[in-house]
Amino acid sequence: MSGNVRLRGRDNGSYLYNYLEMLDYHFGPEDNTIEVGSGNIRELYGGLGPAQKCTTVDINPDCKPDIVADGQYLSEIRDNSFKRWRCDPPYNDKTSKGMYKTEFPNFNKLLKTGARVIEPNSLMFLLCSQNYQMCPSNVTRIGFIYISVVPNNETRILNIYVKTRN
Repeated sequence: MSGNVRLRGRDNGSYLYNYLEMLDYHFGPEDNTIEVGSGNIRELYGGLGPAQKCTTVDINPDCKPDIVADGQYLSEIRDNSFKRWRCDPPYNDKTSKGMYKTEFPNFNKLLKTGARVIEPNSLMFLLCSQNYQMCPSNVTRIGFIYISVVPNNETRILNIYVKTRN
């Protein structure tokens, strides 16, 4: 599966306009979702739509997530607790340190932890700045969507995976 789309960007590391709606339209909504690197998602959506029923995780307590934690570990969450994993980590080291005051995350660790906390046959979405093909052995990469961010012409890649087994 592959494709491309143009979406309008937002400030301060927020999701692109219509990004979550695009996921729900193409993959169906899922209420039991964990949102890693959630930032101000509830503020953006007013607690409605795609942000209404997800469990939010962010390393920054100022974002008021449900769980304040590093998405690379999530030791406080039981295995197989969710049916979908969405992750929007910082896109580079400069942004990690400057905007989020944290180290740049390891995508392998994020995916491994994401696979642990979701049930088998669940979808995983990693929005990052690269076509990221590596994944844990119990996860299969099923596609990607190239996103051209307007008006600044930045690139984001929505990497799409499915957890195949525990």
